[in-house]
Amino acid sequence: MPVMPVHPCYIERIAYAADTSAGKRKFFDRLQIVFDATAPGAQAPGAANSSAAATGASTPPFEVEPLRFADPTLALHASIEKLTNASVREQARSVLRDLKPIVLVAAKNKDLPSLRAFEHEDGSASIEWAFSKKRLTFSFEPDPRESGWFFVSSPEVGGVLASGALSGMQLKLLVDWAAM
Repeated sequence: MPVMPVHPCYIERIAYAADTSAGKRKFFDRLQIVFDATAPGAQAPGAANSSAAATGASTPPFEVEPLRFADPTLALHASIEKLTNASVREQARSVLRDLKPIVLVAAKNKDLPSLRAFEHEDGSASIEWAFSKKRLTFSFEPDPRESGWFFVSSPEVGGVLASGALSGMQLKLLVDWAAM
């Protein structure tokens, strides 16, 4: 049986922040695979007889594509799970299930603000996506027939005021209105 070289590696997470041209702070993280040349019996891949293997020099890190980017829905799930009214919580879960993939597509192309959930004293709740001149809100009432959405924008960006019921809403259109 041939002897196979040992390739001990570990994954290192690198997280960092940077300021965008718009003056916002954006967080990034990535993973990289690092060869551990100090591990017992380690041989650098493809370099079993090279001077690098003989000296124990490590190979440069192999970078992996980032697993996630600035996900505007990241904290929303935890906030929804804390809602006290079961009907309101289930409505919010349902909207998040449908909304998340659409928002993630939009977030790949631009820096978007986070969506936030709020619980109100009367047992209702809302998910709000607030931009500097626009706001998209989903309102959840204990009676689902009273739940809905609304979108408002300032006059500088069209002065739109629109609202409707949760049933039959066009999420892609609403996200496009908010994120464009």
